[in-house]
Amino acid sequence: MFFSFTFQWVIYPCAAIWQFNKIGDSADEDTGMSMVQPVFLPNHFPHTTVIHIDTVYHAAHLVPIYGSREIPHNIKPYHLYDAF
Repeated sequence: MFFSFTFQWVIYPCAAIWQFNKIGDSADEDTGMSMVQPVFLPNHFPHTTVIHIDTVYHAAHLVPIYGSREIPHNIKPYHLYDAF
């Protein structure tokens, strides 16, 4: 989520991000991509952070790991992540 706030007449553009940890030491055999998992706090809330936009080093697109079942034809796109 992107947002900005003003403090003493200076605008600070920010992003709220989820923290992720890399799983394992090597990339996935099938995709060649690193595997990650979200970090959760002891109270089971996701570990989130607010950062300044200038500190974004690299954006990442997270691709979910799907099961081996076929996707039902009547499923809505916004329910896909919940189906697996």
